[in-house]
Amino acid sequence: MISSSPPPQHRAFSLIEVMVSLMLLAVTLTVLLQLRGEAVGRASDGRSLAVASRLSLRMMHQIEAGRFTDLFDGFNGDLADDGYEDFTFVIGLGDSSLYSNNDIDTSSPEYAWRESARTREEERQEEDDSDDIKPEKTRVVITVTYPGYDGEEREYQLETLVDTWAVYQDFELYEELWASNNEKGEIQ
Repeated sequence: MISSSPPPQHRAFSLIEVMVSLMLLAVTLTVLLQLRGEAVGRASDGRSLAVASRLSLRMMHQIEAGRFTDLFDGFNGDLADDGYEDFTFVIGLGDSSLYSNNDIDTSSPEYAWRESARTREEERQEEDDSDDIKPEKTRVVITVTYPGYDGEEREYQLETLVDTWAVYQDFELYEELWASNNEKGEIQ
């Protein structure tokens, strides 16, 4: 005898369940694409920051070697010759430069260091008792500006003290300092 059993029931997804799952998938993919875009943008900014750092360090080495002619406070230009048309720079010279960041917290170690260096330089000039004496070191600040991935401009700033003779190409000062530091004229 043949038994008659009811046919098996197949349960299917309803239209609402399919729509909800597609909506969740769309939201998830949107969030993932936004995160990916931000990560690519941050990586682009990191690359630009590294390039700005290397270019400003190279300029600083050229200044230290006395290779920048006619250098003055506010000296600026672009870095198109190096292949970076969107990168610009400005060089600030001296503690009172308008082209350097002078907003330093007075309780920071950097401020204390600057004040001690300024005091030492003032004492040295008082000992020499001459008005036309130049400091041994000059504060040099190089600011490189470059575009960020979001269209905003970013800045990288490199600051150091450089021998004054190299900054102003004052070779008489160089010889004076060299002779006072090396009595025998020998390289130490």
